[in-house]
Amino acid sequence: MIIVGISAGRLTAIELASQFKNKVKKLILISAISQKWLRPNDELYIRGKKMFSPEREKMAISKREFLAMG
Repeated sequence: MIIVGISAGRLTAIELASQFKNKVKKLILISAISQKWLRPNDELYIRGKKMFSPEREKMAISKREFLAMG
């Protein structure tokens, strides 16, 4: 299985790849944010951290659905 993480979705891609190491053949990160460019108290930073957290993304795709893809 190949996992692709785009932009802020990199956290979810990394999380999934680490949980299913035996199933993942490749992890590809595209335009992944790798450096802090906002301060932790900036409103946009706070919203983005909530919106793109691995915990929230788990609501969008369950582990069962993820395993069914492979």
